Amino acid sequence: MSREDRGGEVNLLHLKTQPEHGDVLAVIEVPKGAKAKYEYDFELGIIKLARVSFTSFASPANYGFIPRTWCEDSSPLDILVLCQEALYPGIVVEARILGMLDVRAQHKRDPKLLGVVARDPQLKHLVDLEDVPEHFLSEVAHFFSHYRELEGRDIVVGSWQPRERALAELEMAKARYEENNKK
Repeated sequence: MSREDRGGEVNLLHLKTQPEHGDVLAVIEVPKGAKAKYEYDFELGIIKLARVSFTSFASPANYGFIPRTWCEDSSPLDILVLCQEALYPGIVVEARILGMLDVRAQHKRDPKLLGVVARDPQLKHLVDLEDVPEHFLSEVAHFFSHYRELEGRDIVVGSWQPRERALAELEMAKARYEENNKK
């Protein structure tokens, strides 16, 4: 049985529908403010607890992945989604891409896109990385630089990249997904 056909069950990695107006669908795994790291299990089709943070760090934003993408670290493209609410794991939201943080984990590229929920009226003014408060961007970079230190993980955080670079990364991840899922 293919990963897409599990007796009518939906596998969130393979969601086919994407918004028509240029936004992306994002599957939320970790709510803003959580110390627990949930991950989508692609084989089981469920979100499960992967670990509880070894540090006092909580997720600075809702965190998840973009369906139908694949990256060098053998997982879908990660996305942080700004919203005035913490979103439940498993929720699928439309997000507008704002930029990207360059990250390398275990010597592999692991970029983190930054988006905003497309229909949050308090955040509709966020259309580009320059619209995001500098301090928040620093918090996110600090979080990814240190949140796995006590686990001994090798993570190198680079710089923030503009929306155009994030969209180019998204297209590469989509192409990698398509290449890996040819029938």
